[in-house]
Amino acid sequence: MLSKDIASRVPLPKIPQNQGSTMPFSSLRDPSDLARAYAVMDAAWKEVEDSIPEPNRDAERLRLAYLIASCAGSALDEDALRQSVLLRFNARSLQDAAD
Repeated sequence: MLSKDIASRVPLPKIPQNQGSTMPFSSLRDPSDLARAYAVMDAAWKEVEDSIPEPNRDAERLRLAYLIASCAGSALDEDALRQSVLLRFNARSLQDAAD
């Protein structure tokens, strides 16, 4: 886990603000959980961004952030969180493509 001092200095990535006052990580209270969520957000987004059509990117980035927030408390570490979130994210993307 990250210390609170380190977690407070982790730069926060930009989450789309065009969704009103939506704040996917607002439920995370522990600074180390929050830092881990932002780190996973950056890593996971880099993996999927190029596969998402440009017009859908803001909505899909927000969906990814909500998945991270919902899984953050149960993940053992950043890698486990990233893998879990990407499995869920890609499963829905495949389901949407099949519909």
